[in-house]
Amino acid sequence: MKEQLKALYELQKIDLKLAQANAALAALDGALALRRKHEMAAKQSEAAHQALVNAEIELKDSELNLKSIDEKRAATEKKLYGGGIMSVKEATSLEHEVEHLKGQQGQLDQRVLELYDTVESLRAKSKAAKALVDDLDRQIREALEKEAVERTRLEAEIARLEPERAEAAARITDKQLLSRYEAIRKRTGSSGMARIVDHKCEGCHVAVTSFTARNLFEDKGIEYCENCGRILMLDVG
Repeated sequence: MKEQLKALYELQKIDLKLAQANAALAALDGALALRRKHEMAAKQSEAAHQALVNAEIELKDSELNLKSIDEKRAATEKKLYGGGIMSVKEATSLEHEVEHLKGQQGQLDQRVLELYDTVESLRAKSKAAKALVDDLDRQIREALEKEAVERTRLEAEIARLEPERAEAAARITDKQLLSRYEAIRKRTGSSGMARIVDHKCEGCHVAVTSFTARNLFEDKGIEYCENCGRILMLDVG
């Protein structure tokens, strides 16, 4: 029975390697976290770009309006001060019009200055947002390249281990023992057997009785951990 337990333990080593490789393979998610960051960054970049476009349009419209008011004011002042004959009422009306246009000019001048600052700030934000998207694009490409290499490595490792596992399982002639191991491994989700290390079960770290250890030493049959139910074997170093 000792030899069968040793063979079973060798099988478990392969099973653990296979489980680790399969778990690592399943964890390859196509740079999901980076792609989510990229999606959010792309939306923010688009919003920053649209804000810049809107500010540039408003600036252009304000400059055109300012130019139109400048021209209208110049024409009104020329008419007012050009020396032509007009009534007091007409002159007063033109003076009011000039003052009104001056007020509009002042407001638009202030708004244009504000928009210059706004456009400059938004242009910087848009540039930074676009740079972040570009950087995430690069990170995703690199991550996918590394993932492809890792996927190939893991698939090759699994392909190598599977026939090794079949050979190791074939060396266990006690099929009832093998069946118990498989059932326990399925139940624990990891291992089906454990060594006794420092008088404790290697699987759950609960103390094993000296009676159990002696039975294994004397090769009296299969012993199970009273706590986790794993098949026990002596630590062979």
